[in-house]
Amino acid sequence: MIVFLFCKCIMYVFCWEDQFLLNKELQRRKSGFEKKFWPDHIVEYWPDNRDKDTLVQAMFGQDLFSQKKCIILYGIPQDTKTHNKLSTAHIQRFEDTIIPKREQRNTENILISVSYKPDKRKKLYKRCKKHCDVKEFDQLKEKELVPYVQERCWGNDVCSPKLAQFIIALVGNNTWRLWNETQKLVQYMSVTQQKLSEEMITTIVFSTQMTDTFGILDAVLQDKKKAIALVQKAYHNGENRNMMMWALLRWTKNMLLFLAARRAGKKSTTEIASYTKTHPFTIRKYLADAELFAQKQQSIKTLFEWFLDIDYSIKTWRLPDIHFWLETKKMLWRLF
Repeated sequence: MIVFLFCKCIMYVFCWEDQFLLNKELQRRKSGFEKKFWPDHIVEYWPDNRDKDTLVQAMFGQDLFSQKKCIILYGIPQDTKTHNKLSTAHIQRFEDTIIPKREQRNTENILISVSYKPDKRKKLYKRCKKHCDVKEFDQLKEKELVPYVQERCWGNDVCSPKLAQFIIALVGNNTWRLWNETQKLVQYMSVTQQKLSEEMITTIVFSTQMTDTFGILDAVLQDKKKAIALVQKAYHNGENRNMMMWALLRWTKNMLLFLAARRAGKKSTTEIASYTKTHPFTIRKYLADAELFAQKQQSIKTLFEWFLDIDYSIKTWRLPDIHFWLETKKMLWRLF
């Protein structure tokens, strides 16, 4: 997010890297304005309902009955996101009509401009950046994700960096999913008065189906009988075949990427994580069993290719869903 400050006119330009955090910030601003004034004092202009005359009146009207407004413009500066994109003609009208009159605006108003992926080559963007204070909010990096998760889970005393990394490794770096899953953990801890643990995280953050999947993945290379028993249990519990397939397919793909990184000479956690686009916490777990993965490389590759084939066959109605459960057990027994 890029924040432009121009006297009392506040402009926000939201970059695409993390729309969830940007929308949360926008909602916070709107809620704060509603508490001080009335909801109808917030005026929003979307690309499909923009009218130049009403916009001019909202921004520059200073008659006897004018009231403080929060005016939100979507698509300014020019946005490259399709759902928030304005035509070049609209942008030109804004530049020709609004910009020259900026000194005449009602200084009681607050202007917020929202552009999820602004075209930084355009004149309007450069003009705003030149004349306004700019602060950027990009997608959170790993070192920023850990405190973000800890804050959501009542701080460092409750959620240690190790537990925060474990959550990130399971959920990924999508801030919306992290926010949603940590909400579930907080509610569970409030009701049960239990301390946060890896066991709680794997139980609450993901459904029972996902918990069984992680058990299968942990057992595949170490105890194939246990892995096959867990597949059978998942089938009897009525687990969703698509979700189970997705988890197993992702695991085999990550294994192959990890082994490719090792062959390319990547040795440290940071190098491998960057090469494979996988969270460092996950890479550290892989490194502990690197030799075993190397020994089973061909089996992992065969399993990955087989998952692709059977997924295609089921989705094209060539095979029934039950075939996945039966054949997965056979493949695990044969390959491992």
